Amino acid sequence: MTVLMLIFVIGLHWILLQSTAWLFMAIRYVQQAPLTEAIAMTFDGEHPCALCKMVADGRAKEKTPERQKASVEKDWLLMVMQPSLYPPCLIRKKEGGSLKVWLRFEQPPAPPPRLA
Repeated sequence: MTVLMLIFVIGLHWILLQSTAWLFMAIRYVQQAPLTEAIAMTFDGEHPCALCKMVADGRAKEKTPERQKASVEKDWLLMVMQPSLYPPCLIRKKEGGSLKVWLRFEQPPAPPPRLA
């Protein structure tokens, strides 16, 4: 599962799809023309197949500002929802056996104290 997610994150799926498209295009063109012409037709960019067009559209959609804007909005939401790094309370045991909870609202000292 991790490998699949990494493939999609780095965009390797587009390379795999494009390679598959070139393979099938070369096979199809070899049936119609000699090998050198078939390979030239495959990679010249003037004879794209449906899969080549789909890959080009998919890559173009990934680079649009709308996707980047949505990413920024999600990142902002994650920053707002981050938990605090300071412990929320201290628990002290009283002599009678009951627990007393003190909430911590003070900020850490700024600048940090230095050793003498």
